[in-house]
Amino acid sequence: MPKLARFVAFSSGVFATVLIILLRTYAAAAEDPGDRPMNFILVSDGDCSDTCVQWVSAEGAITHATPTRFAAFLATLKNRKLPIVIQSVGGDVDAALAIGQMLRNRKLDHGYRTHPVERLSNA
Repeated sequence: MPKLARFVAFSSGVFATVLIILLRTYAAAAEDPGDRPMNFILVSDGDCSDTCVQWVSAEGAITHATPTRFAAFLATLKNRKLPIVIQSVGGDVDAALAIGQMLRNRKLDHGYRTHPVERLSNA
């Protein structure tokens, strides 16, 4: 194989490897819940046509607007008492205390995660 062809093949391989590493690093950084305000989603382990397990995932930084958003989300659940799984790097202390008071008032079970909640698929 001529030197130029080997150089092109080698350079292409190095470029592809660097590109993959950069894309994976970018994707991992984009998934960090600490980079965005707290978001609330209803998670289930299936399609819930018969029965399923459900919980609320709360991921992101706690801001001054988080208690208002959390109260609005809780209103959509009506009186259902689903467990709340929280993953946060922290944030506004007063807002966090307000969320804690809402959890106590509704007697909701809650816990904290140190790793992102895996997105469930219906495979």
